[in-house]
Amino acid sequence: MLMNLRGHWTTFVLDLLYSEEGEEFVMMAGIGLFVPSGRAWRMTIPPVLTSETVKNAALAFARTEDREYILHPEQLVTCMSRAEAKVLQKQVELFQGSRGEQPYRLQ
Repeated sequence: MLMNLRGHWTTFVLDLLYSEEGEEFVMMAGIGLFVPSGRAWRMTIPPVLTSETVKNAALAFARTEDREYILHPEQLVTCMSRAEAKVLQKQVELFQGSRGEQPYRLQ
């Protein structure tokens, strides 16, 4: 996931259906590291993180498993098409640029 930040300032687009990153993201959202923010998600620090929270996130994700033993992270988070996500990503970058914010680029 972090490597997706390389070409962008503060945003990344994930493929929930065809990558393990979707599974990782759903677990991080489940424990409160990401919260919904409009049409996107914002990284945050959860006020409290307990083993019970992690267990509940794992169980919620496990309940998305279908008859063919495939997990469905898209059932737990709001999704949009890749094209919509790329447009939103560009809008965020333009907004940040218009405010004079300098990007932090990973080396």
